[in-house]
Amino acid sequence: MKSPFWLNATPFGNARPSRREVERIVNPKYLEEKNDDGIVPRKLFTEEHKHLVKEGEKWMKETATACMVVSTLIATVMFAATFTVPGGNFGDTEERFLTTLPKRLIIGLASLFFSIATMMVAFGATLYLTLSHGSEWVAVPLSVLAAVPVSLYGLLQYPLFFEIVSSTYGSGIFQHEVKHLLH
Repeated sequence: MKSPFWLNATPFGNARPSRREVERIVNPKYLEEKNDDGIVPRKLFTEEHKHLVKEGEKWMKETATACMVVSTLIATVMFAATFTVPGGNFGDTEERFLTTLPKRLIIGLASLFFSIATMMVAFGATLYLTLSHGSEWVAVPLSVLAAVPVSLYGLLQYPLFFEIVSSTYGSGIFQHEVKHLLH
């Protein structure tokens, strides 16, 4: 009988059951019984499927690389679209540029700060979960090392963010009337 098409659609060729699936259908008394070579089924299964682990790892790396390329292309297109002056060659293009671009830059910087903060929270949670079983002392130096570049980035970019917000919504350099945040 021929296999259904979805069994051949995996990166490993024919889909094979996992060790757990095999253990679930095999009579429990056979799980610890040795074969003629003195090997238990679990060890035999692991040895027979070593090549699948290597193939799976290779496939996952290739897939991750492809996803990174696609996400980089999407980010590039989105970045270009964000800074393209909308509206073509109208007389108010300069005014649109002077109002729209700073607002978009503020949103972009705020989003970047937020994403970096959430990334650090995720890093901390992962670090805690990974090292909470006996290597707690490593967590402090790693956290400090990870926080240094993030903190420097925040300290160096915050003045830009503050200046853009104050010049867009504040009195500006010519002491115009203050534009309110909630228009």
